[in-house]
Amino acid sequence: MYYYAFCIGYDFMNDYFKNCEMPECDVVFEECKKLSKKFMKSDEYKDLNYSGYEQLEKWLDNNKEKIKDDYIGIKQEKKEREAR
Repeated sequence: MYYYAFCIGYDFMNDYFKNCEMPECDVVFEECKKLSKKFMKSDEYKDLNYSGYEQLEKWLDNNKEKIKDDYIGIKQEKKEREAR
């Protein structure tokens, strides 16, 4: 799981997290761990004809919009909690 979290954070989504409103390392790392767990439950992960790295890239590309929407939702919830 940590290998995939690292790949997500440093290889595939580094630009996105670097330019987002909350680029804090702990928030990004937790989000990368959640994404890696979701990936490991996917059909792409179970396809052994390709490397895990290739399949992770494919999964992220197929789910890019949902991932961004979910991450934006997490940021908004955190801001609302902090405002209380």
